[in-house]
Amino acid sequence: MQYIAGSLDGLPASFGIYLRNVTSFSFRDTYFEIYDADSNTAPYLQCGDQVLNLAIDGLDLIFPTDNSYTGSAIKLGVGVGVGAVGVGISNLRQYNGNAGVSIDATNALEVDIGVNVRVSSTIVGDVGAGVIQPSTQSSILTPELLTTDEITVAVGRTKRAGYSRLKILANFSDTVDLTGRFIRIIREDTGAIELNYALGAMTAGVTVDVGNITGIPSGTTLKAYMYKVGSSITWPPTTIMMLEL
Repeated sequence: MQYIAGSLDGLPASFGIYLRNVTSFSFRDTYFEIYDADSNTAPYLQCGDQVLNLAIDGLDLIFPTDNSYTGSAIKLGVGVGVGAVGVGISNLRQYNGNAGVSIDATNALEVDIGVNVRVSSTIVGDVGAGVIQPSTQSSILTPELLTTDEITVAVGRTKRAGYSRLKILANFSDTVDLTGRFIRIIREDTGAIELNYALGAMTAGVTVDVGNITGIPSGTTLKAYMYKVGSSITWPPTTIMMLEL
């Protein structure tokens, strides 16, 4: 699901936007201005349980100019449980509301903050939240694949004004031998296979370098294709990352 553009007046007593039980949700070039808030402490964008692959690429959040809003602009984690897994944030502009927490990533996993993030207050995280990347990074988390299941998922969309140089990484949630299986990185516009990475014995939590891609125009969507040819082994949930260098 993709929220492309819109505006919203006011903030209700709970949240401005509440996401729960969604996979692959993105905000692209979206604008929200909050003129008044019944609750000035509630997070504006709140991620509840089971939010996978949240992409923020071009989001303006404008809060009241009197700084009366003190909640988190974006809260990715909830309580002691995981609120969001696989989050990429770039081209985010947050104005006013400087007494609160701009981005609260506590209890979230695999959160990557890329380029052009402008916030007026602190960014809070914990050990499991992830890292702040100096370059644009998109990431997706796939479900587990059973027997001969296959899956094609969009990893990211290039943003560089010229031709991009990309690095593709993969990380598996469990230790598993996937010898004879592969990950392909495919251009959506041409169907061309840019990378064909042969897998082997994969170790849980260890990031593998799938390879680099060059000469990709701005605005190109890349997809990852994974297929377990004739295997009875369960392919564990996998995070595929795209860094634009």
